[in-house]
Amino acid sequence: MLNGEHSLGRLYRKGAMATVRREWRGIKDTAYDFWEWARLWGMLLGTFSKDLIPAMNSALWYRWMISYFCCHGFMDKNILGLRGSNLRMSHELTYQIFRYVAENLVLLSKADRKNGNSDELNRMMVTFDEMTMGQIMAGFPDLCGIPHQLLPMFLVSEIDQLVCIPYIDAVESYGLPADTCPVPSSECGALVINALPDMGSGFISSSMPCDGSTMASSY
Repeated sequence: MLNGEHSLGRLYRKGAMATVRREWRGIKDTAYDFWEWARLWGMLLGTFSKDLIPAMNSALWYRWMISYFCCHGFMDKNILGLRGSNLRMSHELTYQIFRYVAENLVLLSKADRKNGNSDELNRMMVTFDEMTMGQIMAGFPDLCGIPHQLLPMFLVSEIDQLVCIPYIDAVESYGLPADTCPVPSSECGALVINALPDMGSGFISSSMPCDGSTMASSY
C-alpha cells in the first residue's frame, strides 16, 4: 500500500495495459499532476509545430515514431504512488527528458534525406554510435553531433518494449542468432529495413562494448 492508496491495482482493467483512471493523490497533488500532464502535451505540440510537416512525415514513415505518442503513459507509470516533493522532482525530470527527445526528433526529421532533407543541417551534422562518447564533439564547435540510434531505438524501447520486435525479426532473418542482445539487434534490424533516419555528413563509431554489439554490427 503506497501513501494510503488502497486501490492502485484498480487503476488497470483486468488484462489491460492502459490505466482506466488517474490516480487520486489528494486535491493538491492530483491538480499538480494534471497540470504537469497538460504541460508536457503543450511542450510536445509546441515543439513539433515548429516543423510540423517533417515531424508528421516521420510519424507516417517510421513505426517507432508512433511509440513516442505513448510518453504520457510512460510518465504515469513512473510516478505511481508518489506525492509531494517526490512527485514534483519526478515530473520535472521526465519533462526535461522529453523536451530533449522532442527537440532532437524534430532535428532528425528536418535532416532526414527521406523527409525534411535539409542540406544546411546535414553539412554540419555528424552522427555517431550511441556507445561513442559525445564529448568528442566539443572540439568541433561548428558541427552538431547526435547519436544515431539513441532516439529511434534505444530510448523508445523504454516507453514501448514491443517496438523492437519487427527490427529484431529483420536482422535475425539474415542469420543473427536469436540469443544476441536485443538492443544492438534491434538497431541493426532498423538499418536492414531502412528504419533509421538518413542524415549527416559522416558516422563515428568506437570499439564495441560487448559481444552482442560486435555480433549484431557484423550484419
